[in-house]
Order: sequence, then structure tokens, then C-alpha cells
Amino acid sequence: MKVIVYNITNKLFDAEAKEVILPGEDGELSVLNFHQACLYSLRPGQVKVIAGRPGEDAEMRFPLKKGLAKIAPDKVVVLIEE
Repeated sequence: MKVIVYNITNKLFDAEAKEVILPGEDGELSVLNFHQACLYSLRPGQVKVIAGRPGEDAEMRFPLKKGLAKIAPDKVVVLIEE
């Protein structure tokens, strides 16, 4: 799935990923390809993006104070305040 992470001024990440783990108001949410579409409010923590080929996983982390994630079946857009 396509994952894009923005802060107020820059695009921090724009690539394909296997999984995104979001620190939500109701707890952590793991997003995989074909997830149901929704908007998700984020609490302080880290957005974790797991990208790469099988056996070569790379995990990127983006710390945030608060944010919002727009989840679609094939795309996740995350807006964060650092």
C-alpha cells in the first residue's frame, strides 16, 4: 500500500509499505493493505512504517505529539505535529 507521512512543512515519507502502526486515541492500530477506509485521531507516540521486501523489512519511526491518519484500502496518509 502507498504510505505518505507529512509534518506541517515537509513530506517525511512517500513509498510503498507492508504495515503502518498508529498510536491512536483508542490504542495502537495496525494498518495492512485493504484496510477499511476511516479517519483516525492520533495521540503522542510514534508512527511506525514497515517497508521492504520479505526478509528485508525496514522500520521507520516518526515521533508525534498529535496527528490524523486518513486510511483507504490501498493508501494511508498521515499528518503529524512533531
